[in-house]
Amino acid sequence: LMQTEKTLYRDSGRFFFGKSVMPEIIRKFSSSGYVPDGEPCEFFSELAEIFVYLKNETGDRLSDCGAVDIMYELWEEKSGGSLEMLRSLCEEYPKAVTGDDDNE
Repeated sequence: LMQTEKTLYRDSGRFFFGKSVMPEIIRKFSSSGYVPDGEPCEFFSELAEIFVYLKNETGDRLSDCGAVDIMYELWEEKSGGSLEMLRSLCEEYPKAVTGDDDNE
């Protein structure tokens, strides 16, 4: 998972400094009743990918923990346990933060 996180950062043009956010993602999402059985590494890797996207698209206006909290809230309250829905919700979220309707 740590290597996946580093690769995601590199591929997105972000720099990986200091502490990994993966332990926070794992801690937060492990308490959810929606965590799928089976492939935990794949699940948490997908969450890391969504996290990096959210951080990039919000222009770092969110702290790491703040981004994880938003993802978790959307996961629990709106996604119904669907990673695809969470990804879609997180794609819409930056528009509200940046006020940019053309955010790509």
